[in-house]
Amino acid sequence: MSARRCWMLAATVAAFLAAQVALVCAMAWGGALQGMSPWEKVVNTLFLAMKSTVAAVAQAEVMHAAEDPLARWDWMETAAALPLQRTLNVSRSTRFPVYEATDFG
Repeated sequence: MSARRCWMLAATVAAFLAAQVALVCAMAWGGALQGMSPWEKVVNTLFLAMKSTVAAVAQAEVMHAAEDPLARWDWMETAAALPLQRTLNVSRSTRFPVYEATDFG
């Protein structure tokens, strides 16, 4: 993404957050925010706007992950990153019934 597009995206996000802060301040200035100083009211509404934005993004990612949980996971890349000196093969033979002969309880 070019620098110009990044700045435009950041300005759009800032404009939407400012609009949300202004609307929440206008609706709750004398109600839910009563008893706070003007600075506290603005800071609390900014926090509320940021929190709701992050919650919406997180909800979208959870919905995407619910559709296909392994869509972004490349297990071959993860396996290739493991050092071969530290690999261990754990397998069992059906001819060695150790669990049938032992009582673990």
